[in-house]
Amino acid sequence: TLDDVDVHYLVDEQGRSNIPHAPPPTHAPTPTQRASTDYLISWLSISAAHVRYEDRPRRLDAQLPIRAIVVNGNPLTGAHAIHVDAAGGDVRLADERVAIDRLHANGVLGRDDLAIDRAVIDADGSRIEMQGQVIGFAAPLISARVSGSALRFRDLHDMNLETTLSLDVPAQVAEV
Repeated sequence: TLDDVDVHYLVDEQGRSNIPHAPPPTHAPTPTQRASTDYLISWLSISAAHVRYEDRPRRLDAQLPIRAIVVNGNPLTGAHAIHVDAAGGDVRLADERVAIDRLHANGVLGRDDLAIDRAVIDADGSRIEMQGQVIGFAAPLISARVSGSALRFRDLHDMNLETTLSLDVPAQVAEV
């Protein structure tokens, strides 16, 4: 169990991040060697965490206090079931700000994929629900179903998303 964890992922103006990278291999891996590191977290609980993602070239800054993260690893598949419960954050894109009232998500993280069983985000009077998956982290293929109510959108093209996303919006979409 971990308490009071603080994570800040930063991409600076030159596109460099503060995440350390493994040094390049000194020799080419043999066909039997894996290109990635295998790991298994049998069980982990994190409470009272704060996560911040700051992408300066995109003028994107997201902060989220997290109440709880629970991770359960499956030794047979190598996958990790993940539960996240958070509240009280915000996302800023250029001069726009959206308050994140609550985020609740359940999913399974595999070696090179992420299945999102359900994610619910309550933000500024809107609710967004999502299910989907990301396959291949190096060149991700994203398949998702997103639905919501009273959604507000402005200049989503500024985020430079390179994916197709279909929306099922049963309620009204308000302009900002």
